[in-house]
Amino acid sequence: MNAARTGSEGPAREGGLTVDQLRERWHAVEPLTYASRIRPAEVLLINADADEVIPKVCTERLREAMGSPEIHWFKAATTPALPAGQGAEGNQRPSPPADGVVTCSSGSPSSSRSSKSP
Repeated sequence: MNAARTGSEGPAREGGLTVDQLRERWHAVEPLTYASRIRPAEVLLINADADEVIPKVCTERLREAMGSPEIHWFKAATTPALPAGQGAEGNQRPSPPADGVVTCSSGSPSSSRSSKSP
């Protein structure tokens, strides 16, 4: 019996998808796919600095891909509508990673140049 491989080349688990296969399937709904079409002067991003759904690093990466539109960070949190492990119609929703590692897309985000806080 072969052990399941991990990474972009092999499946994450037996019968699973590779990272590259997931990226291909999610491409049409990935916000970074369309970010370059945004006119930064016409956008205002409003975000919670303690968002539990979309990590700040992912918001910063999207902002950079959009051409760095104005951004406001509020001292607030947003939380998932359903508890970890529970999804719509009984489907399992993955829990946040225990190691705290967050990925939003390939590459590493750079810090915001002109973030504003209220």
